[in-house]
Amino acid sequence: MKILHTADWHLGKWLGSISRLPEQKEVLEELCSIVEQETPDIVLIAGDIYDQINPPVEAVYLLHQTLMKMSANGKRAIIIIAGNHDSPERIEAIEPLLFESGIIVAGWPYSSPACYSIPSGISIISSGQGFVELQLPNCKYPVRILLGAYANTLRCTPLLSPENQDIQLILKNLWNNTKSLFQNKEGFNLFIGHGLFMGSTIPEEDEGERSVMVGGAQAIPLSYIPECLDYAALGHIHKPLKFDSVSFPIVYSGSPLCYSMAEAGQKKHIVMAEFVSPGETAVLQYIELSKGKPLLKIYAHSVQDALNRLSTCQDSYVELHLILSNHMSIEEKNSLYEAHDGIIDILLKMDMSNAVIESMPDMTISISELFKSFYKDKKGIDPSFEMVQLFNEVLNNTNNQIELSSGEIKDEA
Repeated sequence: MKILHTADWHLGKWLGSISRLPEQKEVLEELCSIVEQETPDIVLIAGDIYDQINPPVEAVYLLHQTLMKMSANGKRAIIIIAGNHDSPERIEAIEPLLFESGIIVAGWPYSSPACYSIPSGISIISSGQGFVELQLPNCKYPVRILLGAYANTLRCTPLLSPENQDIQLILKNLWNNTKSLFQNKEGFNLFIGHGLFMGSTIPEEDEGERSVMVGGAQAIPLSYIPECLDYAALGHIHKPLKFDSVSFPIVYSGSPLCYSMAEAGQKKHIVMAEFVSPGETAVLQYIELSKGKPLLKIYAHSVQDALNRLSTCQDSYVELHLILSNHMSIEEKNSLYEAHDGIIDILLKMDMSNAVIESMPDMTISISELFKSFYKDKKGIDPSFEMVQLFNEVLNNTNNQIELSSGEIKDEA
């Protein structure tokens, strides 16, 4: 049996003001070509199908189009679980439209797909909370899958009890209760999950994921994934990662595109896992994906240096780091954006290595005088009398409000 494992498509994602949908279409076409060449028996998509709970129509259409092509109109099984960026209700709502093509969707940690068969030979022969057992057309043995959709307190509400509010323990019990359905039985036993599993850390590129994990879910110990498995397909971390401290492959496939500047330079892959027979170690193959523009961080020490460097990487997205000894003018900044339409951000850092502090600032100068000096430095002319008068009025009002607030605090004390 052969498995293709992918995750974290984030359809509808933006990078700054740039939509990634055109690149996502290209990389999913590449993925469909790999499926056609490698002919896996089953495709596992481990969550974060969309980038938002309410994805744009174009992203929904792209997903449906891709799934139909991957499934070869029902000849190949596809398993999808919800990630933290997905709406469980939304992705399960499309299941009635997909089951005739052998596509099974689990939005909740406790989802229990209905049993059915389709003419191509794909059958769900049994199911339970977070569990499904399949018979595939070209596979002699049944395939049993634990469905570990993203779990937090809200998504696990039906599983909570006054005695047990611990999400980690709830998942452990759910998965261990389910494993009894296939333990010591002949067949292929798989796990598909989305979340942060202990033994993994959230890289810098996943700051958005970090805030979600801290706010609504807990890291899950690897030991909570049952041991009687042949392969565990994980999603959530965008960089490919394989755990070596376990007896069977536990793998994050990573995302198909670089989605933040912290991922600049990363190679993206999908994972193929092939089994000769149940119980034997899977042979893993990482197939590199080539589509999508590269993300680059460029460091320059002058505007001209930046322009020269930008001219060499036109077909990329750029985070430009400028280290300057003087402030950059608006005209110079505009020249950079005109030279490269893929600039995501320009980060300025002042080079103080050659700066000389001639004297300590005069601390006796009034705020009004400092304002006049600042205005002239920025505008090149002295502020008008009316401008200075307006500034002084605002300053006085601010001081009065501060004094009033201080008096109220003293009174309360």
